[in-house]
Amino acid sequence: MGGQWVGEANKLDAWSNPDSDFRQRSNMPLSQETAGDCEHETAVAPVRDAIVPLAQNKVERSLRSRVEPRNYEIRNHAGPSVIWKSFGIVYDTATGAKTNFAACKTCSKTFIFKTGGKGIHSTGTSTIVSAQQKAKMTAAAVDYCASDMRVFESVSGVGFKAVIQAALDIGVASNGRVVVNDLLPCPLTVRRNVEARAVSGREALSIILHDHLVSDVGFATTIDMWTDTVKKTSYLSITSHYVNADMVLHARTLHVKPVFDASHTAVVVKNELKSGLAVLEIGQAFYDQIIVVSDSGSNCRGAEGIPSEFAWLACLDHKLATVLTTVFNKTTTMINGVKSAPFYKYNNEQHANLAVLFNVFDANKKLVEYFKRTNLQCMLSKTLNVHDMTDEVIELLKKRNKLDLFNFSQDLLAEIVSFLDVFQLATLSLEQFKSPTLHKHLMPVMHNVLDDGGNLVRKADSASLIAAKGVLMPIFIEKFVVRMCMSRRRSCAQCSSAVFLVEVIKMQLKCDMAKYGHQLDTEVDAAVAPPVSKKARVGNGHSMYDMEEDEDERSDDRANSNFSNRIDIEFKSYNQHTISDNEKRDSEVGGEFNVLAWWKTTGAKLFPIMACVARSILCVPASSAMSENNFSDVGNTLTKKRNRLKPRVVNDLMFVRSNRDLCKK
Repeated sequence: MGGQWVGEANKLDAWSNPDSDFRQRSNMPLSQETAGDCEHETAVAPVRDAIVPLAQNKVERSLRSRVEPRNYEIRNHAGPSVIWKSFGIVYDTATGAKTNFAACKTCSKTFIFKTGGKGIHSTGTSTIVSAQQKAKMTAAAVDYCASDMRVFESVSGVGFKAVIQAALDIGVASNGRVVVNDLLPCPLTVRRNVEARAVSGREALSIILHDHLVSDVGFATTIDMWTDTVKKTSYLSITSHYVNADMVLHARTLHVKPVFDASHTAVVVKNELKSGLAVLEIGQAFYDQIIVVSDSGSNCRGAEGIPSEFAWLACLDHKLATVLTTVFNKTTTMINGVKSAPFYKYNNEQHANLAVLFNVFDANKKLVEYFKRTNLQCMLSKTLNVHDMTDEVIELLKKRNKLDLFNFSQDLLAEIVSFLDVFQLATLSLEQFKSPTLHKHLMPVMHNVLDDGGNLVRKADSASLIAAKGVLMPIFIEKFVVRMCMSRRRSCAQCSSAVFLVEVIKMQLKCDMAKYGHQLDTEVDAAVAPPVSKKARVGNGHSMYDMEEDEDERSDDRANSNFSNRIDIEFKSYNQHTISDNEKRDSEVGGEFNVLAWWKTTGAKLFPIMACVARSILCVPASSAMSENNFSDVGNTLTKKRNRLKPRVVNDLMFVRSNRDLCKK
């Protein structure tokens, strides 16, 4: 377009200020003030609403006057935009000079016209959206949801907003009405672009991960298996988690790849993981730097599977759930090939006090089933605590003569809920993957059962809850403690001691410092290395290899000794360091202390070797929740109405969704 429609500055300011006198005098939205009965009204609406009209100025009155001759006239303008079919430039009839006005050829509505200006899109200004426009967009959103059967929340989705914003920008930049069918790509083009962007994204991510691993810093990956309910195709989710040199944690989806092998054995899963890493050019040379997090299923932790080539860590979320379900859930067994009725494993004479607890569970299940069947849960206040809610439940049951369903102690129920609350909070915390989780959240759960000396925490508990803790304690030790210490060949009593656990962790940290600090040690040695001396020569001109080899061995010994001393000094300093209040303030993110922020601002400077260890450990998620989230997203995508989507396209979609910043547009 050869120019830009602009409004008077004072009126533009007035329209942007809801308390201005001008806005109060005009009770109509902008689009209603400028509307008329012209045929061009719909065609130029995107432009007309982007400008501020003049209010019956003398030019407009002259153009509408029936008295001849008029002082002004409208002449055609040979601009490239279709808007000039309905508008023209206003000229002074006496002098023939072009004015700074443009007007509608039909209704003579007049606007300021400034030639040589930039388009609205290029100036970066935003347009005032009128109530009429908002209503029109709402109607279009209703049609979209109804005609395509999309959920209402889809109109607030990031992707949907990006499409609308791109269309608006193109429309403004084109200076005319754009037909949507001419603008939107066909589905095949979108699919091909998804595939192309996935290829470019994998190339970019391959470089990032390769550089990360070459620097001798580890990264973690989570895996999980899932089978869709539509086409019964199995998928393996593979995610990557790494902390870069700026101490920023990244969590990315590498694959949601189809697995066509019918048997999902440990070897098959391991080979699928290796093939997925190979796509990103991560080979066997880097396997010792990768920690794999998954559930404890035999296809993940089998001896010939992932643990045979990778460091493997069980999903702590699953472990925590296993501890509770082992004691509090019913189980079954096979007797002569016949499955038994569900029963509680610890409901016996040896654990007589637990019988009361199991009765509360059974009674609550019946109560919940009744409330769901009669839809009574809708009548409960959702913000009440356990005591107040149980009071409401009792009142509802009294009105329906069903009080016999509430045949357990209200105090015992509150005690159980309070005990399990800690587990619920820990579960929610362990499922986070956008912030470090492995270093926290589990100890409050442990301290709910064990104290620092490995003894049972009793507090003021009832006999039933004390009995439950007594059963939970050895399971906790077996799941979370003993397996950490098995290589140390210690007894369960030693393993349950917090002091012993700290010593084990310290020993492991020193080993990790030696493992992950080699690259840093090489860089330091290269920076301070003395000049290379010339080789000694003998009379025949040959090097004195024996002397050189002896010198090289002594140099290597000194280097190893120096590095070992550096580790000892830094490790001791690290253990003695106390984070000051200033360090805490400097490391706050969102009002809370952030461990990665501390390593960036302080830790990496004080403890450079330990910083490499921190990057390798804090990237490890405590659970495989990200892989499970991927399957939730795939399940919402692969539906009965979208059953032709190919598995490789699903893989590309999930990759682009997680790595939009790396996928070239």
